[in-house]
Amino acid sequence: MTKDVRLSRNRPLSGANRAAHSSLNYDVRLLPKLLQFVRKHQLIRAGDRIGVAVSGGADSVALLRALVDVRSQLGCILSVVHLHHSLRGTEADADLAFVQQLAADHSLEFHSQRRDVAALASNEKLSIEAAGRRARIEFFAELQSRGTLDKVATAHTANDQAETVRLKFLRGAGTRGLAAIYPHSQQAGATIIRPLLDNTRADVEQYLRGSQQSWREDATNQSPEFLRNRVRHDLLPLLQREFNPALVDALNNTAEIAREEQQFWDTIVGSALHELLTGSTPKPAYDSARFQSMHIALQRRVLMALTPMSLDFDHIERTREFILAGHAGEREIARGVRIQLVRDAAGHHSFSFATEASVETEYSVSLTLPGEAALPPPRSSRIVARLAESPRHGMALDASLTGRTLTIRNWRAGDRYQPLGRGHGKLKDFFQQLHIPASERTSWPVAELNGEIVWVLGLPAAAHYASQVSTGLILEEVTPIGAVTEEGTSQESARDRK
Repeated sequence: MTKDVRLSRNRPLSGANRAAHSSLNYDVRLLPKLLQFVRKHQLIRAGDRIGVAVSGGADSVALLRALVDVRSQLGCILSVVHLHHSLRGTEADADLAFVQQLAADHSLEFHSQRRDVAALASNEKLSIEAAGRRARIEFFAELQSRGTLDKVATAHTANDQAETVRLKFLRGAGTRGLAAIYPHSQQAGATIIRPLLDNTRADVEQYLRGSQQSWREDATNQSPEFLRNRVRHDLLPLLQREFNPALVDALNNTAEIAREEQQFWDTIVGSALHELLTGSTPKPAYDSARFQSMHIALQRRVLMALTPMSLDFDHIERTREFILAGHAGEREIARGVRIQLVRDAAGHHSFSFATEASVETEYSVSLTLPGEAALPPPRSSRIVARLAESPRHGMALDASLTGRTLTIRNWRAGDRYQPLGRGHGKLKDFFQQLHIPASERTSWPVAELNGEIVWVLGLPAAAHYASQVSTGLILEEVTPIGAVTEEGTSQESARDRK
């Protein structure tokens, strides 16, 4: 059960009480650490409109209070952001009321939204935690795409960082995983900053108690059902008690080292990929001899960057050994992913990656708006474009494109896209966020106009082509009645994939 943690003077300070606030004798170590961290990583610039994500818990309430305390030094404009997950009934309603009152006490604008996270998890086959993260990111991106906010600040602390590093280590991550939580990041169109990442949870609670500020406790944060909670309440305390009292600091140092090393490697790998590329028709191919001359560490990172899905260490090693062996042929390296090694007339070897039935999934058809186009197997479907009212903002193309002809083709490795309300990025990354299996990606339909991708099935329309009103050109994939789906069942009616 969620409960209020109430202190002897638990009301947020406002009005005349704020004048007395400066005379309170409480520990403010949190504030200089926050300021130093913000300035070190250039998280906030003067004039930035910062939405503070506040759930009502201790960390997010402390972040809001701390930013209110230092906003004159940072020159930023604050507001409060709260997402109601529709998961805990009256408890979630009470969280919403608490956060709304907190915003009012500090005369801050309040942005809130309700999302049915359980339904999202069910429809998209996600865990509740993953669905909640997606819902929050989409809400943040929406606020930023409308120009309401420049950034959203979340309340991740040094303890969250330590827990994440430990979880990544348990799963066998490399430096990209061990870098864990970044001070700032771009996620699906949302710019997120984490000003508290250098402060511990003890700093947070000491700051709140000293400033006489209440917060709310969520009982699910104690549930052993969730792995992170077991790491938080069982594993890390055991390691601190029995092995290293300064474990949180040690794990945070590991994350910072890994983050800087990963940024260095990203630059090196980008240059290496450019040197290796020998051609891109019909798919990118890379020079085997140059690959063999690279250091083993660079070989592994190149393969991690090239493969169309995340692979574990054993998969990467089998792939690397296949290239080094230099025998022309093809090998499956993971379910649905194959590597091909070919030799040209001059004796030069090159390698490329393909998913199952990649040759059969290559297609390109024309679609005049409005209208329809038939897609070949394995999709065996139609893309139908019609002028109508869109059920969701940003999903329709602008009606001014009526009469233009789009090229509908399958996704290709390296495709980049900027859907409305999100950042520009690789379609591969968006597919991972949508949990689209690698076996489906090679036939996944995208629409081009003059060589630029303007629509992708399942994502909002491209930022520069999306309709800004309720009516626009809606593109849908329709599977004919009686067609066999990927689940192997016969459809009784048309299936629309929006």
